Amino acid sequence: MKMVKIGVSIGVMAYNEEGNINSLLNALLRQETKQVFIKEIIVVSSGSTDNKQNKRNSKH
Repeated sequence: MKMVKIGVSIGVMAYNEEGNINSLLNALLRQETKQVFIKEIIVVSSGSTDNKQNKRNSKH
């Protein structure tokens, strides 16, 4: 029987996490399972005062 992978969305709250967000996203993207794949990662940042928003598409 063929195994079907399930796509999941991951939500991450990131208030002033400029120094940590790239490591977190890279760790999430390295996860491997036989039954699940990451369809999307949504990073929510409201009111942050760091430069994270300007880096959002630099590597991903």
